[in-house]
Amino acid sequence: MRPQVIIHSMISLDNRLTGFDVDMDLYYGTAAELGYDAALVGSNTVLSAIPEIPPEEEKDKVKKTGSPEAPYLVLVDSGGRVRSQHVFRQQPYIREIIVLVSRSTTKEYLEWLREREYEYVISGVDKVDLEEALGILHEKYGIKRVRTDSGDILNSILLEKGLVDMISLLTVPVIVGGEGPTLFRSLGIPDIIKLDLERTMTHPGGVIQSVYRVRKGS
Repeated sequence: MRPQVIIHSMISLDNRLTGFDVDMDLYYGTAAELGYDAALVGSNTVLSAIPEIPPEEEKDKVKKTGSPEAPYLVLVDSGGRVRSQHVFRQQPYIREIIVLVSRSTTKEYLEWLREREYEYVISGVDKVDLEEALGILHEKYGIKRVRTDSGDILNSILLEKGLVDMISLLTVPVIVGGEGPTLFRSLGIPDIIKLDLERTMTHPGGVIQSVYRVRKGS
């Protein structure tokens, strides 16, 4: 058994993820209303979000005892690229960090995680096997619902693997134009994925939220 997976994103009318002002209060406020035990984020998203990493202190290397009501932050990083977990570890809205790695992840990176008492899950050979990893998150940590906080690559992989159960879109009334990341990268799906609209809501500034359930077996 695996957790339910929800893609939650804010996009422009032309399906862009960047190039416009993001209302962070609205984004995370509506995310909280969805209810989730863990936020799933890719390494590219973390690296782009924190271009300058503040120095790590000794207190940052100690395992966090966060509120059991707070969600985990689950980082997909088989390449061992992210070394800024301490930025998130001390945030009050994070219970603790779990890193998803593969069997090809270097021993040096695993030792780096152990030295800082970060939990990690090994799945897959060259890349993280997300289906297996999600199952472990459910069994070992009791995670029942995961919300994505990522970009087009991880969104696409989850959808291609049939691991997405719901999609929550906040559509901002702007057209960005040009080039840039979109909700999904080029999708390799054999058939059309059908969605059932569960509800829509209008938020300040003309932002429309649409919540869809992925129709399984269609």
